[in-house]
Amino acid sequence: MGSNRLKKTITAFIFNFMKKYVFIFFLSIYCFSCKQEINNEFDKVILYYYGRSPIGTTFEVPVQFYNSGKEIASFTLYSYNADLENGIYKYNDTTYAGINWVRNSYYVDKTFYKGLCKWGDKIITDGSVTVTKENNTYTFIVDVIDNTGKKHTGKFKGNVTKENKYPQSEIKGKFAEVYVADTGWQGAHKLMIGLEGGDTFYSLKIYYSVPCEEMPNDIVGVYQINNGIQSSKYWCDILNRNMINLADGQITVSRDNNKYKIDVDVTDVNGYRIQECFDGGYFGSSIY
Repeated sequence: MGSNRLKKTITAFIFNFMKKYVFIFFLSIYCFSCKQEINNEFDKVILYYYGRSPIGTTFEVPVQFYNSGKEIASFTLYSYNADLENGIYKYNDTTYAGINWVRNSYYVDKTFYKGLCKWGDKIITDGSVTVTKENNTYTFIVDVIDNTGKKHTGKFKGNVTKENKYPQSEIKGKFAEVYVADTGWQGAHKLMIGLEGGDTFYSLKIYYSVPCEEMPNDIVGVYQINNGIQSSKYWCDILNRNMINLADGQITVSRDNNKYKIDVDVTDVNGYRIQECFDGGYFGSSIY
């Protein structure tokens, strides 16, 4: 009995010993492989301020990664924050299925796109850039694939250099596009001024329309809301198609040479005030 018990004790000891060290062995291999997965340590990152993206709600943020004075990779990330928000920025080169009436599916928060991001001279076609920011310390983890199918990884942790990138985006206000048109029919005229900004998840759209005997040669002027002859609404939620009537305020259109600026200061029927502008200069489509 004693010898059997001793054998069982020795067997259990050997089993536990082997299990422990086999676990440590595989854990070390895993950790080593994880450590080796990041094959580039960047020593400098430049974060540029460029301005608003074409949809107005996000910022277009060029980021360049360096090592030993040589530029290794460059990305253009889209974020609600000009200094980048924390999160995973994913490659996106598709539209949103089932919502094909949404024009602005690109440039949404935490994305980047083909053609604007490169590793050396190769174009990035998939992957992600993870951004973590604590005070002034940034951590970037890059895990992407280029157009040849090659995988690239890299990491940076430290303070970034911030610079302005010229030419900056002309779009500084919330509105990214303006449309001016004659929406009347059967010989009647109706001046419509539409201002739009937003993406698939959030949008701000204001439409002002007023009947007129003939279309004006220029739309410079002040347009009062609720003057009894025009209709005006705004659209704040593109997914729910929630239109709300405006009740008061004004839309001011000014021009410097051929560049337009439109200031919006209006209040809706619920008392919510909207103060935004379009200063992109040129209209997406117009009567002129």
